[in-house]
Amino acid sequence: MKLLICDDDISTIDLIQNHLDLKEMGITKLLRAYNGKVAIELIDSEKPEMMLCDIGMPLCNGLEVLEYVHNNKIPMVFTFLTCYESFEYARDAVRLGAFNYLTKPTDLNELYECIIAMNNEAKERFGPKDDLENAVCPERNVTKAVKEYMKEHFAEEIRRDDMASLVYVTPNYLSKLFNEENGMSMREYLNDIRIEEAKKLILTTSMSISEIACSVGMDNISYFSTVFRKLCGCSPIEWKARRTR
Repeated sequence: MKLLICDDDISTIDLIQNHLDLKEMGITKLLRAYNGKVAIELIDSEKPEMMLCDIGMPLCNGLEVLEYVHNNKIPMVFTFLTCYESFEYARDAVRLGAFNYLTKPTDLNELYECIIAMNNEAKERFGPKDDLENAVCPERNVTKAVKEYMKEHFAEEIRRDDMASLVYVTPNYLSKLFNEENGMSMREYLNDIRIEEAKKLILTTSMSISEIACSVGMDNISYFSTVFRKLCGCSPIEWKARRTR
């Protein structure tokens, strides 16, 4: 299997090449590119089965490279390795069929597992029954995009149906998938985020509890207090008193 790594940060590519035994991982040839334009040229000439790609690069960014791969139905397992942590980018990665979305700083153990998984995916995908048009976007990217969205928009009204449409799956499938991947419902995950944010506001502002509840997206103060007690073991007022003694 050929692996193309595209990153305008040369040290990132050097780190991967020098610290991972790519041959042992099933990589027969490593290709390097420092911008998206060169990456596309290598995709056309070398036809790599796998690619690790940054997003922010000169001449042609990573999303444009993935869009080129997607639009031309090029048989490739594509993973982003980037410092951009954004729901919009993760959503676009899902829409365009990215296998995974890793964020920097580079975790070599995570990267090792990802490349092994990419290799296995490439073997399965591009075997005798190769059918890219029916290939399903990996489930991990769907839940990752949803979690990024909740982290960025926790203060707003968030509905399951809206999130499902954003990641191009049905609401029931999203609920089932999220539970399986995270061991909790989307509502529970969102409540965790909101209560953690509320705790920060309780300690750092003079806002009332009702104001804090509204600012983290929980307009019903009774529900906010119930969730807070469930997660923290006491009421918001009691929790503040214990922390400010």
